[in-house]
Amino acid sequence: MEKIQQEVDWTILIYADGNNELEPEIRQSLLALEKAESNPNVHVVIQISRAEHKLVQLIRHDMDIKNNNSWSGVRRYFVSKGKLHLTGNLKKVNMADPKQLCHFIKWGMASYPAKRYMLLLGGIVMTVLV
Repeated sequence: MEKIQQEVDWTILIYADGNNELEPEIRQSLLALEKAESNPNVHVVIQISRAEHKLVQLIRHDMDIKNNNSWSGVRRYFVSKGKLHLTGNLKKVNMADPKQLCHFIKWGMASYPAKRYMLLLGGIVMTVLV
């Protein structure tokens, strides 16, 4: 069971669906989060899906897509001190299902309590503040 973190000012919940043609961009965003500065008053948690490398090559045949640590499926991470900490491997869940988004939000709010929450939806080109 995952340890519940202490309450902070903000928790940022990032729901990034890369199980499609946006996988390279979603992966790059994940890598960029590792380089971002940490703030002890902010939790950053991510649920990310990645398509299989063969599928991405088929869809994005016009790009030179490298197989960088190519895992596929759905994972959850906690970002802290410039590192991604794997908190869950959900294997294959349908991130287009609104129930999955609801599960992620409930899990994030219970595991990473805060005074305020921000929800970022990746892959849909939309940001919603909660």
